[in-house]
Amino acid sequence: MTAGLPKVKETQQKLDQLMKRMSQLGDFPSITKHINEINKKASPKSLSSAIELAELILKDYSLTSKLLKLVNSAFYGQFSGQITTVSRAVVILGFEQVRMAASGLLFIQHMQNKAQANELEIAIVTSFMSGILARDLSSTLKMQDTEELFVCSMFHNLGKLLTIYYFPDEYDTFLKLNNEDDLDEDSASQKALGITFKELGMEVGRLWNLPKIIISCMPGIATGDKNKKQTREYTYQCLSSFANELCEIAIQDSSPEKINALQALLRKYKHIFPFSEKRIAGLMDSATEKIREFSGVLKLKKQQAKLIKSMSFRTPQEVQKRDSGAVPEKTGPPDLNLHLVPETQTPQSTSMTLNEKQMLLVNGIQEITTALLEENNDLDDVLTMVTKTIYEGMGFSHVLICIKDPKTNVMTARFGLGQYIDEVIRKFKFTVSDEQDFFNLSLEEGKDIYIENTRDPSVRAGIPDWYKGILMAHTFVLYPIVVKNVGIGILYAGIKNTGDPIDLDQLKYLKTLRNQVVLAITGKA
Repeated sequence: MTAGLPKVKETQQKLDQLMKRMSQLGDFPSITKHINEINKKASPKSLSSAIELAELILKDYSLTSKLLKLVNSAFYGQFSGQITTVSRAVVILGFEQVRMAASGLLFIQHMQNKAQANELEIAIVTSFMSGILARDLSSTLKMQDTEELFVCSMFHNLGKLLTIYYFPDEYDTFLKLNNEDDLDEDSASQKALGITFKELGMEVGRLWNLPKIIISCMPGIATGDKNKKQTREYTYQCLSSFANELCEIAIQDSSPEKINALQALLRKYKHIFPFSEKRIAGLMDSATEKIREFSGVLKLKKQQAKLIKSMSFRTPQEVQKRDSGAVPEKTGPPDLNLHLVPETQTPQSTSMTLNEKQMLLVNGIQEITTALLEENNDLDDVLTMVTKTIYEGMGFSHVLICIKDPKTNVMTARFGLGQYIDEVIRKFKFTVSDEQDFFNLSLEEGKDIYIENTRDPSVRAGIPDWYKGILMAHTFVLYPIVVKNVGIGILYAGIKNTGDPIDLDQLKYLKTLRNQVVLAITGKA
């Protein structure tokens, strides 16, 4: 029972020594305090408002500038150029997305503040690239929380990055052990530092108050563990490890070695990520294009930009064709979580053009943002505005916001628009339970759900009987309203007729509007 205690004590002592050495450098306490404060104020348990979080970010002019550039970039493309203040960014994107973006930008800004060896420049690029890859991969896999996965992957090698930055001598020793003595990363870092990179990263992650899911992704996964239950945490760990290992392969110089290593990596993860070489090549092309868009935000150096260009699984001829203006491959659907949902085709044109819908949605969201930032805003007015913006801007037959009665545990429609809406609101209710229908599943797991065709045999079992007797739309979406990790409401929107599918690009706005409902209910705006 106690055999492992000396090892644990020795590891803790070494960690304490390394943390003390970092604390003696003037910049480490500063970034620790700033990241810690942002994560505390933006956490689900925080009572801070959007304005209070914005004021904290505004203390750092450089971070403020980079954050606004980021949220107005293609990364959050539906709001490009529309977000002019940090408080609006918080209300439109939500606390969690701003928390993730600010933490990531602070960390990269910190790493770039010090003139350092080429190793650090490479590590920064691969770290950020792995985040973009994880985000794109999660979209292809129809997963939710893509921004969270972006930061999980970016911080996956936190311990290694900190070692390069703070302990260059120990890192040189690590490289010798890793390359010349052929030790794996854990063994080499343990011998060079006295602890592994993973242990150092997790300790600093806790010090910075990073979300638990990010810290849990730092150790990676045990290779070949095909029988492990595929929980959310395990999937995140796999995706973070996969994206980072993919980047490590991509920076290799030799094309034949790259392809061999890529094939081995795909075999390693095929039990959870069944990707083809062609799909990965397309995803890498897309990621390199996106990181180029961030060059103005990140202030990447020429050497880093050159490295990005070389991160490809294409042949030199294919790269030349790509750079000459060839149309890039499509790499998958947008990043809405399509849980238990079949693939969706590109929508046909409707009576309102996509541009008109987009403008109506953007204007509606801006009006709601302004209302949320006002003192003494009225909850009913805000929820009515949200309902109207979705109904008029997206062409749904019915839009409903339901709230759970804590005494009866019954979810009841409170706000809505559509045909015979009074009758629909009166009947649209269900008891929250452990039933495995789409409504309860969305609440229990906090998942955004999109059902394209309710008549599809593969989804019939998830549609509850009470719903079939009220609306039974051909297509519908569910967005849970979660406060402090508890589902207290649900946003429903459905289209009654066939031939008028939902525009997946515009569904990103639904996530924003749901986030605004949460802010209105909690009073955190």
